[in-house]
Amino acid sequence: MKFPSRTTVATVGVTAVTAALLSVPGAATARITLTAPPMVRVNQVGYPETGSKTAFVMLPTPVHSVSFALEGPHGSVYMTGRSTDDLGFWSSRYKAVFELSFSRFEHPGTYRIAITGPVHAVSPGFRIASPQALYSRLVTNSVRFFTSERDGGDVSSSVLHRQPANLTDRSATVYADPSYDRNDNLLGKFHKVAGPVDVSGGWFDAGGGYEKFAFTASYTDALMLMAERDAPGRYPTLMPEAQFGLRWIGRLFDPVHKVMYAQVGIGNGNASNTIEGDYNFWFLPQREDHMGAKPGDHDYYVEYRPVFEAAPPGKPI
Repeated sequence: MKFPSRTTVATVGVTAVTAALLSVPGAATARITLTAPPMVRVNQVGYPETGSKTAFVMLPTPVHSVSFALEGPHGSVYMTGRSTDDLGFWSSRYKAVFELSFSRFEHPGTYRIAITGPVHAVSPGFRIASPQALYSRLVTNSVRFFTSERDGGDVSSSVLHRQPANLTDRSATVYADPSYDRNDNLLGKFHKVAGPVDVSGGWFDAGGGYEKFAFTASYTDALMLMAERDAPGRYPTLMPEAQFGLRWIGRLFDPVHKVMYAQVGIGNGNASNTIEGDYNFWFLPQREDHMGAKPGDHDYYVEYRPVFEAAPPGKPI
């Protein structure tokens, strides 16, 4: 690989990585017939300045090698290299995946990888920066996502114009664990075992509905608290969101009856739709409080969401 002087690199503000000159078996500069568009995959988070840096070129046709260059926005070349690291096929459409390493390039900036020559493809832009700078954006984006997933009355209208939702969770009924068939259809009816309980708040699960789960929420909260522990006070929105999650997890444990609640709401109802779940509807979460459902209605358990225990009272989880 060839590198410019550090002085030359320092004069470039924003640069681009360009991968060029595919070597095709039997004809290094021949045009090849494409059955699928070439793809360049990069780390969308970015790359730490002194860490490893790898991109992947997905090609519809096997080749001998891929040559690439690191160049500035006006075509100035800063690094060249050649990869013969074919990792094998990805699918029937992409029969070769080449690994491109540019770990030795440590200069911060915004870049992209493009392929030219017999084929052409351009990656999304990415950053090379300090680990702290890259991690900061991850934390900020992640916290904002979970703020958008808030349930209950304590929501932030500044994120996706959120409105209070599922306020019926403040007085919810606990049911015995239901049974489902192999197609995830509910079998039988729900049988009340306890309640009412306050399970309002928390975060929606990201699986397609508005159900809430103790396992995913506690895992998320643990990661948030670890980030705060390792960088106390660095991210202003982090600890408030972690505390929001902790408040909900605290509501899930009943110390009097020694029982932990594991799930609020259902995704699937039964096959006949006489009992419906969240997956039967596509609307904003606040709509669930205003369905006007009565016991026995097909949408009753969407407006008045069932709660399920992690284990019977007093039993190990």
